[in-house]
Amino acid sequence: DCFLFYSIPIVCNKVDCERLKRNFGHFLLSSDKQGWSFEEFVTKSWQVVYHHFNDHSLCGNWCKYHNDPTDDAAAERRKNRFRKKTSQLFDLVKEGFQDLVSVEKMEQCWHSFSTQKNESLNCVMTMFAPKDKTFSTTAQLKHRAHFLIILDTRGHKEGIRELLGNLDLQLPLATEKFLSNLDEEKDYFRKY
Repeated sequence: DCFLFYSIPIVCNKVDCERLKRNFGHFLLSSDKQGWSFEEFVTKSWQVVYHHFNDHSLCGNWCKYHNDPTDDAAAERRKNRFRKKTSQLFDLVKEGFQDLVSVEKMEQCWHSFSTQKNESLNCVMTMFAPKDKTFSTTAQLKHRAHFLIILDTRGHKEGIRELLGNLDLQLPLATEKFLSNLDEEKDYFRKY
């Protein structure tokens, strides 16, 4: 999605794209979201664009400049840190951002789960190795972690088929269908 902005020569660079992407991630993970209605969530998503152009009036708690004092030193830091709000660049970024914060796409972000890979794996790992059980004196924790990695990298169907193949066992047809459905669901959520 950042390619849309990056493809505008000279006007927008890769650093701008990475900052917009990072700040949108901060926005999504911000604790402010907890009390918002969906309409507020969609409206407030624009704070990322305004933040990029040094307008912090809409920013939430994720922005360290939101409550920053307005003394001369802070103003100088902001001037050097943020993009100048030229109408051409601002309009281009707003136009590109419009599609990214459409109601349909924001519905896909409206959940309490983390979209970061490490957080996702941590949640899944707790299903395989619950935190209230101790695995320190056995190899069970290591084997469970390996199994999780196989499922994550190879997929449910291929990972389990390979494991069973190493044991000279065949994957039953009903189980194969079930695992295929899990993989399709996982691919769908990765895409969106």
